[in-house]
Amino acid sequence: MRDRRMTGSTAADVETSVSDARPSTGAGRRHRHALLGGVGALAIGLSLMVAAPAQAAPTPQLTITTQQTEIRKGEAPRLSGTVKLSGKALSGVTVTIQTRLTTKWSTAITAKTNSKGVFVTNVQRVKRADIRAYLGASSKWASAASEPVSVELTEAPQTLEQKQELLAAQLGAATSKLMTGTSKKGVKIRWQRYSSGYLLERNTGSGKERTWYISAKFAEPYRKAGSALSTLGVPTQDPQCGLLDTGCMQEFDGGVMYRNPKGKATTTANATLWTGNVASTKMIAVERTQLGYVEPGFRINKYTSWSGYRVAWCAMFQTWAGFAGGESQAVPNAKNFDQFKALARQRGLSKGKPKTGAVVFLAFGGGNVATHAGIVTKVNSNGTIDTLEGNVTQANGSRKVVAKTRPTTMVTAWFMPKE
Repeated sequence: MRDRRMTGSTAADVETSVSDARPSTGAGRRHRHALLGGVGALAIGLSLMVAAPAQAAPTPQLTITTQQTEIRKGEAPRLSGTVKLSGKALSGVTVTIQTRLTTKWSTAITAKTNSKGVFVTNVQRVKRADIRAYLGASSKWASAASEPVSVELTEAPQTLEQKQELLAAQLGAATSKLMTGTSKKGVKIRWQRYSSGYLLERNTGSGKERTWYISAKFAEPYRKAGSALSTLGVPTQDPQCGLLDTGCMQEFDGGVMYRNPKGKATTTANATLWTGNVASTKMIAVERTQLGYVEPGFRINKYTSWSGYRVAWCAMFQTWAGFAGGESQAVPNAKNFDQFKALARQRGLSKGKPKTGAVVFLAFGGGNVATHAGIVTKVNSNGTIDTLEGNVTQANGSRKVVAKTRPTTMVTAWFMPKE
């Protein structure tokens, strides 16, 4: 209910204030009647001035279709759909792709419509689910959702030829012959390059073929890294795009590849080898693309805007990286540094020399009280650690995302991100 104190007096308010005066004399009563008569006229006048009820905002029309209705664990079927308002395409709007296992819808990824109101994306699934497109309300339209589509899980094998037929429209023409080999982990593989990516089949036994798609965004960096015969190895899932900050992530035997077109360090996919912890590996891959980011104003930047809290953001940067890598549970999601430390303490902190992939608390000037946080990318033999950190003050007073080498004596405590 709206608070009348914030909306001004109405006719009802005036009448209440007059009757509460309760004059006792005849003159008073006559005076009151005159006032009430005036109030009645005022009420009539006000009623004529009341605006007609505003028309309800129009409801957009959304559609969604899926390339596959049966998928294997780790596959990311191609989704496409349209968004229209009163029959006209809505361009440049962000659509949320939601999934439902039972009754509750949850956000998976987002996608933006093109000039024709069309969006194309994919969503990785490990369980059967319903999938729909959702558009939140704005000043111009009401919220709306598409009819859901369902995907089921299957354990059926999939050869390279079968996946090639399924993805023919998006693969384009073959640009290499069909190649065979054995990965560093001893897995028999077949692969082929196309104008818009790779297909790679792994066979761990008779009738157990699984084929993964490597998108054009990852194809050239993957080739330069040595492709399937390198340390990075063979894919273990399709790429997942539409992550926070428009990132794309794909997992391999030996690590991950991540690309962020908004990244400051590079817009090309980078390969990050496993640290021993899935979540921290993804966080490091994400943070590498942010190197060199300088906040535009004091505590005003993409990370504080995402969190909604304008505070020191070294810990917030680590939380953001977890979400951007699809690992929202990796590190605490806190409103400030002190709360971050308290939540980390509840998870359990370790002392001494940290591990690669650990989130570390750092103290400056030989103190024992941590005032800063980062993530360890390498533990060096000389008693130092390499880190990625946000909110690091520069000589000119700006604060940015940087790579640092710190002595382990600065580390007051550390913890591994939750997988």
